[in-house]
Amino acid sequence: MTDLIGAGETEGRDLVPLPASLTADADVWFMGHPHPFKSDRVQRGFSARTTIAEMLEQAGFAPQLRPFVQVYIASEVAGGEAVPIPREFWHQVRPKAGTFVYARVVPGKKGKNPLGIVLSLAFMAAAAYLSAGTASALGGGLFGKIAGAVVGAAVSMVGAPIGPALLPPPRGRQA
Repeated sequence: MTDLIGAGETEGRDLVPLPASLTADADVWFMGHPHPFKSDRVQRGFSARTTIAEMLEQAGFAPQLRPFVQVYIASEVAGGEAVPIPREFWHQVRPKAGTFVYARVVPGKKGKNPLGIVLSLAFMAAAAYLSAGTASALGGGLFGKIAGAVVGAAVSMVGAPIGPALLPPPRGRQA
């Protein structure tokens, strides 16, 4: 990562063609998606003296969404591969001239699988449906309500460990 942020020099040409709008004061190309559920895109140039944290702020990434932001830097030094930049270094990392910075908001929590969340919601809905159905099938009296609560609790307890077992959290490099 140090090759991307200060040590060494790029070898002549840019990995990503930099737009003509970049000037001597704007020599790092930034592209980002500051909203998790919108297709809005921010493209602009920054000075190589600007930190990742400052880029995110100036590009309009809301402070409350920053825990969900992933940032990558690509340059010729890294062989064209996008390298994730850990959040704890955003205030220190100043990308070198000629690099490309990409940032996006990823909904959810780090290490959580969105399909696992959907599966958990499905089990909760099934528990509510089955408990109400059991209660009405047994006449709706006290016995029906107790039986419905037991069925709902059983479906919830059985379904809770099934979701993570079927869809474990993703593994690998994450920023």
